[in-house]
Amino acid sequence: MKKLFIVFSFIIFFTMSQLILFGQEALNAGSFSIAGSLQYSSNSSSDNFNHSFQDNYFTFSPQFVVFVADHFSIGGIINYNSSSQSINSNNTSDMSNLSFGPSFRYYFYVKEFVPFVETSFSINLPDLQNSGSNSIYGVNIKGGIDYFLSNSVAVEPSFSYSYSADNLFESGSNGLTTNEFAIDIGINYFIF
Repeated sequence: MKKLFIVFSFIIFFTMSQLILFGQEALNAGSFSIAGSLQYSSNSSSDNFNHSFQDNYFTFSPQFVVFVADHFSIGGIINYNSSSQSINSNNTSDMSNLSFGPSFRYYFYVKEFVPFVETSFSINLPDLQNSGSNSIYGVNIKGGIDYFLSNSVAVEPSFSYSYSADNLFESGSNGLTTNEFAIDIGINYFIF
C-alpha cells in the first residue's frame, strides 16, 4: 500500500510539474495558435416595436492567433451560427450566418492552469437565404482557462458575454440589440 501511495504521488507530482512547464513556451512572442470551439446558447431580446425573440444557437468558431508579446495574442475569429428563432412565442424560423473579426487575448500565467481574458469584435454577414436580413455588429468579452494536456494542446473551458446591435451604422435600423451569456468548450493547438 505504501509503494502504491509513493508511485501515485510521483505520478501526480510529475503531471503537475509538466503542466506548469507546458504553457510557458506556447505563450511566448512569436508562437501561433489554432483553436476552435463549439457553443450552444439561448438568449432572449426585444426591439423598438415590442417584439420579443427567443433564440437557440449552435456555433462553430475556428480562430487563428499570433503572440505579438509574451502572454498576449492578436488574431482573427470566424463564427458559423445556426439558429432557430421564435418571435412573440409563435413564429419560428431557422437561420444561419457567418461572422468574422479581430480578437485580442491576454494570458495570466498561474501554475498548472492558464487563465485568460479575451475581447473580440465582429461583423455578422446577412443570412444569405433571407434577402431582408441586415448586418449585425458585435463585441464579445470572454474569460476562461487553458488546461494543457501536452506541450502544445490545451482544453479551453470559458464563459462569455456578447452584445450586438442590428444596423448600428446604417439608417433605418430596427433597433434590435442582443445580450448573450454563453459557456464554451474548445481545443487550442499551439505552434512554437
